[in-house]
Amino acid sequence: MYDIEALEHQWKRYHRKRLLRRALLGLGVVVLITAPILYVTLIPPMPKEEKSANPHKNRGGKSNERIAENNRTGPIPPQTLRKEEPLKPESPSISAQKSKKPKMLITLSDPGSGKAEGKETAAEKKIRMEMTDVKNTQVVKEIEARFPATRDYDDAMYLAKYYYGKKKYKKAEYWATQANSIDSAREESWIIFGKAKAKQGHRIDALRVLQAYYDRSGSMRVKELIYRIRKGKTY
Repeated sequence: MYDIEALEHQWKRYHRKRLLRRALLGLGVVVLITAPILYVTLIPPMPKEEKSANPHKNRGGKSNERIAENNRTGPIPPQTLRKEEPLKPESPSISAQKSKKPKMLITLSDPGSGKAEGKETAAEKKIRMEMTDVKNTQVVKEIEARFPATRDYDDAMYLAKYYYGKKKYKKAEYWATQANSIDSAREESWIIFGKAKAKQGHRIDALRVLQAYYDRSGSMRVKELIYRIRKGKTY
């Protein structure tokens, strides 16, 4: 008996080879047909020979023709002969003049001033900081004077942040406590209190207070502060 599977496999191979030969033959016919068309369309025609742009050649040719014609008709009187006018150099075109970039005007600061314009010196910066500090001190005094009557949370937090920035941690702790007594639900007073407490060396007290607030509120800022205080990182 014949092996049906082997015969079927051989027939499939023969069929594939036959189809492949037909495909290659068809591809060759397409290439032969399209190659001349592509050659004509893709390759640009050769440029035509341009006429000479040399004005001297044209002038010389016309002058030679005129001399030859005069020789045939007879001599030319001397007064009728004219010298060839010299060619004047062509002036640059307007477009060429416009294409030139204008020079940039650079203004330098006075070298005797000791500083570049727009930058303040160290003395000026110190004066400005002192003026700002005096203004802030006046504002702080006004807030401290009115606080017993207003009992405003924002005023207390302003004073807590101000004294913390001045590294007066005891006063910062005091005003954070005042703000907390007004509204204990807001995390800002807890954060300033914990920072000021830890800066004074009372890390355990600061962590205990912050942990109690975190267990109640789940504040991520307080959690981050607890982590930094425990690891001794900056905060």
